[in-house]
Amino acid sequence: MAQVTAACASAPNGALYIAADGFPILDATERQISDPQPRWTGGISNTMHYGKFRVSSLVDIKRGGEVWNGTKGALYFFGTHMDTQGAREGQHTFGGDWMSGPVAGPGAGKAVYLVCPSNVSGCTTPAGSNWFAGDGGGFGSVSAQFIEDGSYVKLREISLGYTFDAAWVRRAINLSSIDVKLAGRNLHTWTKYTGFDPETNLGGAEAGITGVDFFNNPQTKSFLLSVTINR
Repeated sequence: MAQVTAACASAPNGALYIAADGFPILDATERQISDPQPRWTGGISNTMHYGKFRVSSLVDIKRGGEVWNGTKGALYFFGTHMDTQGAREGQHTFGGDWMSGPVAGPGAGKAVYLVCPSNVSGCTTPAGSNWFAGDGGGFGSVSAQFIEDGSYVKLREISLGYTFDAAWVRRAINLSSIDVKLAGRNLHTWTKYTGFDPETNLGGAEAGITGVDFFNNPQTKSFLLSVTINR
């Protein structure tokens, strides 16, 4: 432990400690590694009128709040995530082309096989045989590499409406007006989150625990046509 402490003394906060074999080690201390609560949320709504036309929009904004991308972790474990395709080829370096960022420790900068090729002699250590089947996958002892920023900007709704209130409406069907509206909901999400939807949650809307993505369904995109009649 003293060796780890000394190696990390000059390393920036959050640096990976790389052991002599070139792989990061597991922190034996359980820690809080994420906070699903956002720093702030907000919304922007707008309605414009042009004659009898109305255009309305609603944009939702969330800043901060982290999500555990368990779907990605599971796909890493089974080797079916696109990221693992390149990882199976050749050697990689933690802090460099894999899990880029600051590193410390005796193995910093050492190239390793994340998935051991069958034709490479000496690549038989448990860590090197298939890293994704252990700490590198979603079913291992480490979850920090699958914690992602859940910030987003969502085009929650945009609608176009028109009011029919000409004289023929009163004469033909004895109504004062008819409002017709076409709306689209959840049309686009701007986010750096790599899963389907940073707003999704394993427990659903009624659960107290948030920020858990494990093969959840994303928010659905929908279109709505409504007709309102006014006497």
